[in-house]
Amino acid sequence: MPRLNANTSRMRRLAVLMAFLFTACAEGPITRPDVPVRKWVGPVVNVPGGGQFRTVIFYGPWQCSRQLMNYCREKCAGSGYALQGCMWLADVKMDYQGTVIDTGSRYGMTHCCCNYSTISVSANQSARTQWDNIRDRFREQRNLSTRVRQRVREITVRPPVNWPAVRGR
Repeated sequence: MPRLNANTSRMRRLAVLMAFLFTACAEGPITRPDVPVRKWVGPVVNVPGGGQFRTVIFYGPWQCSRQLMNYCREKCAGSGYALQGCMWLADVKMDYQGTVIDTGSRYGMTHCCCNYSTISVSANQSARTQWDNIRDRFREQRNLSTRVRQRVREITVRPPVNWPAVRGR
């Protein structure tokens, strides 16, 4: 029986070590204990091939972890600027539960704050005027939902084309 206790003790130490390593390698946000975690849970979507898909978005803002601060520091330095800070904006988690496999992914969205040089008041006003002139057209072109609706209308209105089969030679 003493051998069993030694193995149990060794397993406990290994479990604590693994837990420490997993938390040390985490790239998630550093949350404050006084701020509750906010999240949006999407609906469960049935997948045609079988299984279900769900999206969960955890959103902040929070401070970045050390790994993300290093990423932002390299990103700013690569453009010739110094890092001023980093914000963790959201953590998008997508889970799939299928008949054969359960899997998922996670994507963190951050904003790196670099020390970009200040511009003059006249240059700032000129840039704002230019943006005001093109903003509506830009947003119309980038509006994905409108483009998808137009594409669906095109597909449903236009009769389908049945291409003839290619015969072997």
